[in-house]
Amino acid sequence: MLHLHARAADGSPSCDRAVFGELVAAVRGRVPDAIIVTTTSGRRAPELGLRAASLTLEGEQKPDMASLTLGSVNFSSEASVSAPSTVMRLAAILQERGIRPELEVFDLGMVNFAKVLIDKGLIGPPFYFNILLGNPGSAQASLLHLGTLVADLPPQSVRAVAGIGRHQALPTHWV
Repeated sequence: MLHLHARAADGSPSCDRAVFGELVAAVRGRVPDAIIVTTTSGRRAPELGLRAASLTLEGEQKPDMASLTLGSVNFSSEASVSAPSTVMRLAAILQERGIRPELEVFDLGMVNFAKVLIDKGLIGPPFYFNILLGNPGSAQASLLHLGTLVADLPPQSVRAVAGIGRHQALPTHWV
C-alpha cells in the first residue's frame, strides 16, 4: 500500500489531476500489485474540487484508495481544514467512484465522525483506519492515546499506526 502526494515541477505540493495521473501510472508501472492511495488532504488545498482531483482519474491512473481525513487538525505551523460537509462530500465521491477510503484519524473525535459517516451510509466495511500520532494539536504518540483510539474503532476495522515528525520511529519503551 502506497500513500501518494503529488508534487509540481518545483517540488511544491500539487493537486493537479494530470500530475497525479502521471504519478499513479508510473508507480503502477513499477509496482503493479501495490494498492495505490492518493491524498485528499485539506492541509494545502481546502477547496473540494482540488482535493477531489485525483478521484476523477480513470483506467490505470485511478487510485484504489484515497485518504479521507475525518476532521480539521492543527499542525505545528498550519491547519488542515476538513469541514464536515467537505468530508461527507469526499466520502460520497469515493463511494460513487468505487474508491475505498483510508480513514485518517488524528484524534478521538475523528473516530466518532467515522461512525457518523457509517450511520449515513457513506462508508462501508471493512473500514481501513490510519491512526496518526504525535502531532502537537492531536493525539500523542503514547500507548494511552493509541489504546483509546483503537478501543473506539467500529467493528470490522483494519488499522495502521504512524507517527508524525520525531515520532516516526518506534519509541524504545514500546519495544
